[in-house]
Amino acid sequence: MTDDLIAWLRAQVDADEAQARLAAILTSATWSMPSSGVVDVGTDWLSTGDREVAMHIARQDPTRVLAEVEAKRRILDLHRQDGALCEHCDAHWPCPTVRLVGLPYADQPGYREEWRP
Repeated sequence: MTDDLIAWLRAQVDADEAQARLAAILTSATWSMPSSGVVDVGTDWLSTGDREVAMHIARQDPTRVLAEVEAKRRILDLHRQDGALCEHCDAHWPCPTVRLVGLPYADQPGYREEWRP
């Protein structure tokens, strides 16, 4: 179960990175919301017609997503299995931290309910 969890989590993080890098190449700018319901993605404008939706899209700037990818990888590197425990926090493996890293991906194919924190 635990080897599958780590491999599956790393695949999810890799997919996040690939999508963010592609978006960064296609837009080549920091995303922002200069006016209501419109998102500036560098080379184009996305009109959502809704300020809150536009704010959400702008917050998903590829630079931010890549920082989150790096943080998740560091967490997974820090919280490794050491027998039946986590090497970092001494909790039963898989530790709550690793399970929480996986929680945002619970709607993705391959997620197992036994991984839920």
